[in-house]
Amino acid sequence: MPPKKTDQTAPPTPDNHRRNQFRRELTGMAIGIGLALMLGAGVPWLRDNLSLAYLIVWGAALGGIFSSLERFENAGAALTKKQNRVLNYAVGLGLPLIIIIAITWLL
Repeated sequence: MPPKKTDQTAPPTPDNHRRNQFRRELTGMAIGIGLALMLGAGVPWLRDNLSLAYLIVWGAALGGIFSSLERFENAGAALTKKQNRVLNYAVGLGLPLIIIIAITWLL
């Protein structure tokens, strides 16, 4: 008689959590790019005044940001050593947004 299969799964390991978070971020980036391209096609002002690369970079950046807010809060908490969620989000998001703005300004 074959051994019984159980529905129990192994507890999540840090490696699995990291993989799942990475997949979530990539999915968010893909959705952000798709939404940015749809907005670019549907809104005449965006289509006329912004390049396709600009829309793709901002779409990916915003999609990635919205899908990984937990990481930004953790990064901010590590820097501020406080439990204030708003402050942690602001600190955690500040540096990456400045970098993204600088990159798109150079495009």
